[in-house]
Amino acid sequence: VILPLVVGAGAIIAINYVREERLRHEYARFFSPVVARQIAEDRSGQSLASKRRKITVLFSDIRDFTTISEALPPEEVVELLREYFNIMVPIVLKHGGTLDKYVGDAIMALFGAPLPQEDHAARAVRAALEMVAQLPALSPKWEAKCGRPLRIGVGINTGEAVVGIMGADRRREYSAIGDTVNLASRLEGVTKEFKVPIVASRSTVAALEDRFQVRELSEMRVRGRQESVHIFVVEGELGTGPPPTIPS
Repeated sequence: VILPLVVGAGAIIAINYVREERLRHEYARFFSPVVARQIAEDRSGQSLASKRRKITVLFSDIRDFTTISEALPPEEVVELLREYFNIMVPIVLKHGGTLDKYVGDAIMALFGAPLPQEDHAARAVRAALEMVAQLPALSPKWEAKCGRPLRIGVGINTGEAVVGIMGADRRREYSAIGDTVNLASRLEGVTKEFKVPIVASRSTVAALEDRFQVRELSEMRVRGRQESVHIFVVEGELGTGPPPTIPS
């Protein structure tokens, strides 16, 4: 009687291990390795359940990408984007962020979800600074291909949103919904107007606890919002040397 029980228990352990490894591998595309492991081990499924929580949202976008894509064969555009994403997405994951989605050439990332992070605003800003710092190394190939340097704009906002598994029964994904997400997207667009690489909201700057070099740009109305918002340019992290000189 004991032997079948032992064999049965061993089979269950093996099945659970295979399941967790498969989920961990799948989640690793979107979450940092630590987060992917913890979610895979959570058999309750509550880690990915939809809930309201405070997060920081990052949107990045390549400047003049429409013009660039019109000047090149689609195969070359795909290859440039693949190399770009292969550099930028690991930076997001390295800082504990979650890859929400690609929107063409844009990246949407979440910090503080699916697992809580007390310093999610600082993580998002560090990721943005590192992303921008990679541009001088990537830009020469873009200039050779399309005659334009590689430039990006990054918008960052902190606030409450509903995050979790969403979508139709046949296609679901982990994402975030709410005004916090909308404003982060709008702030990315503001980078073009002020010709700066990184723009953050007042709520994000307030959460940074004076650990970063920031400068207020303006109080302005952004598209889609009635009230005005205070916006700041992020120039670097204090105590890490001068910020890199990057063309806007």
